[in-house]
Amino acid sequence: MHHLKEKWAIPILMGLLCLAVNANTDDCVRVLSIDGGGVRGVIPAVILEKIEEEVGKPAVEIFDMVVGSSTGGILALGLAAPNQQGRPVVSAKGAVNQYINQCHNIFCSSLLHWVKNIGGLIGPRYDSSGIERMLREQLGDTKLSEALIPTIITGYHIAGHSGIEFSSVEAKTYPADKDCLMRQIGMATAAAPVYFDAVDIDFNWGTMRAVTDGSLYAHNPSLIAYVNAKRLFPNKRIEIYSLGTGVITPEDLSSQLKGRGLVHWLAPIIDHIQIGGTDADNAILHRLLNEDGEENFFRLNVQVDKAHNSIDGTTPENLLYLYQQGLKVTKSSAFSEVVKRLKSAT
Repeated sequence: MHHLKEKWAIPILMGLLCLAVNANTDDCVRVLSIDGGGVRGVIPAVILEKIEEEVGKPAVEIFDMVVGSSTGGILALGLAAPNQQGRPVVSAKGAVNQYINQCHNIFCSSLLHWVKNIGGLIGPRYDSSGIERMLREQLGDTKLSEALIPTIITGYHIAGHSGIEFSSVEAKTYPADKDCLMRQIGMATAAAPVYFDAVDIDFNWGTMRAVTDGSLYAHNPSLIAYVNAKRLFPNKRIEIYSLGTGVITPEDLSSQLKGRGLVHWLAPIIDHIQIGGTDADNAILHRLLNEDGEENFFRLNVQVDKAHNSIDGTTPENLLYLYQQGLKVTKSSAFSEVVKRLKSAT
């Protein structure tokens, strides 16, 4: 009898340990947050491609929720939208290919458009037909309520002077008031002022007019991600995985504007406001989630040279540089820690 007890002791102990690990895993909600940044969205797309490859699953099976702003919003929609087989419309690898092969069709305009708007002086620099065509082909008439996991996309309502959060959970719960087409949300969140025209979004109750760039509300939506995750999963531990689209080096920032006046500050002021807001949100989340020995906030980003900081740089040389910066992140110790944590949860 004593021998039988010893024989079964180890299997029973291992079984209890597995139950404890699974209980701890089930108690956690992993949230993916993706910044805005135009073509610099190549960087988080490359990071996600490597994460999917390392973990061996699509993003919607790795993360429990996704939040995105601007180009990050388009990426989030592609990852969360279902195809006819109920799988994601776009893999992270497919998203990388889209950035490389299609961004020149998005940041472009006809000669008529260019002349009509005097090269962007009195109207948007680019025609919206390119991004509309891509999103129509990718998302079709998929509604926000159909997202495979809880999805939140940011926007900015010009008339209301307020940020907006398009939530798939709210769209499912209140379809008559909140549901709308993913492709319209994608166009709106990426409609950066000066570059693209504002977008009208259709709901059952009518049309919300003039919605524009989600980055005006939150260039880095990780704090929005945390607040919404806490509201949706009040009794769960929240882990935030925040992906940036590159940040200009401190040396470039200093040399660009130190000692300069209004003429020099006027053009890049929005970029600098976004940088300050992003740093503040990161600091808040570090204090909320990474104290007392805990580590539940992960931020992956990389410095980019001033020459490659534009959101509409579609030359092969610029795209190659951004791709390489994304790969640089995947070779960092921070990335290894992220992959280790995500693998342990599967």
